[in-house]
Amino acid sequence: MAVNPTPTNDQQLLILCDQVVAGCERIGSEIGLGVEVGSRLNLAVVAARERLAEVKRAKPRRSKRRAEFRALDRQGEQVIGRCRLRLAAVYGSRHNAHWKAAGFTNESTMVPEDFAARLKVLSGLAGYFQKQPQLESQDMGTTAVICGDMLERLVAGRKAVTDSETKLRQVVVAKRAALQVVRTALREAIKILGGLLTGDDARWLAFGLKPPKAGAAEPRAVESVTLTPLGGGSMEVSWPAALHAEVYLVQARLMGSSEFKVVKTVRAREVELGGWPAGQIVEVRIVATNALGEAVPSPVMALWLT
Repeated sequence: MAVNPTPTNDQQLLILCDQVVAGCERIGSEIGLGVEVGSRLNLAVVAARERLAEVKRAKPRRSKRRAEFRALDRQGEQVIGRCRLRLAAVYGSRHNAHWKAAGFTNESTMVPEDFAARLKVLSGLAGYFQKQPQLESQDMGTTAVICGDMLERLVAGRKAVTDSETKLRQVVVAKRAALQVVRTALREAIKILGGLLTGDDARWLAFGLKPPKAGAAEPRAVESVTLTPLGGGSMEVSWPAALHAEVYLVQARLMGSSEFKVVKTVRAREVELGGWPAGQIVEVRIVATNALGEAVPSPVMALWLT
């Protein structure tokens, strides 16, 4: 297994790329790394985030169009239902030639279950009432204009759904392509770093990467912890990589408590914690671990929760 595999999770991939780009900016010139490596990766990341944002915008638009269409479809069923009552008052409730002429062509006077069939009935009703204006009833909402307008709105609503679904498919395809460009650029950057840094060089960590040949050794301590309030008794915890670390123990306690408790065990270097009541001060520290043991805990950071 590769020491620095390309993450399959999109967000983890972009976070790692951000760390690699930051490393390029900080020590790229020191190790002889060309500026184009970080620039190329950063451009790919920016493009991928734009595509991800497009997908994020397209999904609720599709949901909105679907909801609007469902509401329209219910209105269409109600219009057909009122027309049924109007026709039944004149021609009776049994299917006959008059019902057929009005658009109920399936030997039934019921509102069709199929959407396409309902469109056909509305079209028939609009034409029928136009030819038989004496049967229209404005009070009942059974006129050629009402049926025709409902038909047009349903067709437009269905088209809006189809267009939104097509757009979503397009942006998803574009997102996948953009992320593939990111993965290619990341692998290329790691390959180039491999030609500039030895396998046990601790400067790999500046790029958010593990030294490929660090060897078996106890983990170093995490040097710092950042706490970011999220509201609602939650926070985001992040920290830099620790040399030789494979897994991190996230430990927390309420200020004044005697012992830290492990609340998360993760391989990533970012995690969201929550579940505490607002107004409390929570202390957090990180312990780096691997198969050989645990490092000393990181410095303790405290946050007042809102």
